[in-house]
Amino acid sequence: MTLIFRRCSRCPGEYPEQFFRRHRSPLNAFRGNEPLHYVCIGCELTERTEKKRANRWIVKANSTLRRHAKRFEISISDMITRYGWNVDRIAHELEHHYNNGCSNCGRSYRSMGHGLADVTIDIFDRTALPVYGHNTRIICQTCNREKGTLSVEDNAAKSIGWRLWEETQKQLEKRNTFGLALFDHAYS
Repeated sequence: MTLIFRRCSRCPGEYPEQFFRRHRSPLNAFRGNEPLHYVCIGCELTERTEKKRANRWIVKANSTLRRHAKRFEISISDMITRYGWNVDRIAHELEHHYNNGCSNCGRSYRSMGHGLADVTIDIFDRTALPVYGHNTRIICQTCNREKGTLSVEDNAAKSIGWRLWEETQKQLEKRNTFGLALFDHAYS
């Protein structure tokens, strides 16, 4: 196999053609030729990563907005203008909740282990308009998946059940450890 090298238009490097992405379009595929990008994969990935590092919360807010717009089949501009999905506000609130814990279960996002992926925006009543701040809440991925497509009433009842269960577990823990320190101390 002979390697064919080409120069990246962004950096001075020369790399094998395989290190450049192909333009994937139906017209090019039909013609049987897919021209290569002028920028190498290394420079492309570095540029995307640097944009994310500049403000990870803005990137997260934009991707969240895009996914919700697609799911509700509403244009992004309508999500912003009609339903109040302001990217700067969303980014600020996502960061705030990340630093302070899930508003549903109260657990720390830092202890969850998946970084920004653990912070989600839930449209809690899917039958109502997705108005930001009125029909939305920021919760962890686990709580959002647990809720699924439950009605508001069913989800509220389930939340009550979880809180009662957690209280029961605390009581059981107190009972199971009652007197253990004295018992252990007597035999040491």
